Amino acid sequence: MNVKAGLSARSRPKVAAFIPVLKNVDKNFAVGSEIDVDMAIGENWLIHQPLIGIFKQALQDIAEKDLNYPLGVGGPAQVLAAFAWFFNQSFSPSIPIEPDHVVTFSGASTCLDGLLYAICDEGDSIILPSPFWAGYVPFTEFRVDVNIVTTIDFPWRSTTSIDIVAAVNKAYFSAQDTTRIKVLLMANPHNPTGHCYSASVIRELMVFCKDNGWHYISDEIYAMSSFRKEEEDQFTSTISLVSDNKESPMDPSRLHVICSMSKDWGSPGLRMACLVSPRNCPVLEGSWISNYMQISNLNNLCVTALLHSPNLPSIINSLRHQLARNYGWLTEALSRWGIEYIPTHARFHVFARLAKNAQS
Repeated sequence: MNVKAGLSARSRPKVAAFIPVLKNVDKNFAVGSEIDVDMAIGENWLIHQPLIGIFKQALQDIAEKDLNYPLGVGGPAQVLAAFAWFFNQSFSPSIPIEPDHVVTFSGASTCLDGLLYAICDEGDSIILPSPFWAGYVPFTEFRVDVNIVTTIDFPWRSTTSIDIVAAVNKAYFSAQDTTRIKVLLMANPHNPTGHCYSASVIRELMVFCKDNGWHYISDEIYAMSSFRKEEEDQFTSTISLVSDNKESPMDPSRLHVICSMSKDWGSPGLRMACLVSPRNCPVLEGSWISNYMQISNLNNLCVTALLHSPNLPSIINSLRHQLARNYGWLTEALSRWGIEYIPTHARFHVFARLAKNAQS
């Protein structure tokens, strides 16, 4: 990177490392906009039509005040109340979620960046079990500069089994400096396999966090895209498992949940996500401070209208029905063709070995 450009010493290596990556991602988005089915980008197109109607109606109600600066610490009061209502209805929290337990962000990646900035110092580490979404890497390095400690040689078919607890323990002891580990970052449903963690596995991971004084970050952006009816395959939110009682597997002040409009709601263009932390206001404030007034009032109108829509339950049920139907069609065809695949419980992807003898 040319020093004469005037970039700071801290920004030069990041610009050199990540701008080429982001330009390549942007090319993929451009290609995806011109084809019917884009296999490279994880987007939910099944839910677009019912949401467009809700959003159009919401924007008809735009008022002069919506052209002013966004109000509210953490987000506008009506948006925070709508998210709190949604979590209480859909995630079965043991601690009822209040509006002041929620803050909003311009996307889940921004949310993760802000949260890690609030709870980690430069050079700290997080444990992130593999396989994991590659996008986690830049958002641990853009601004916060934390290290990722990951599990080794963990089978894709077993990503959410009880074996994950031993794998996390092994990763912990393999770290260069265990005292610098601050966070366990988990995606539930798992990203990328789409498997859902059972309540018993989540509790064991929470106990491990409690014993080590870690924060538990649960990325639950695919929560509503869980489509399997078998009880053992269904989604369980982490906020349903912690409480203020001594029986709680961990201190609820160390649990932080990320949700987003991008996946379940098929609206990454709205740039809206939220962080839920039912017992840690300072972390919410520290996470959100750099995102102050970064979300458009028009986005706020759309999201509030969706979460308060009387059609919301039927929209979610329809999404799950379509995902289950499409999954059935696809896996039936893969089985008929003799193509090995990894069964999944949620999300929009199925991993299959199209080249039978491929090793990479």
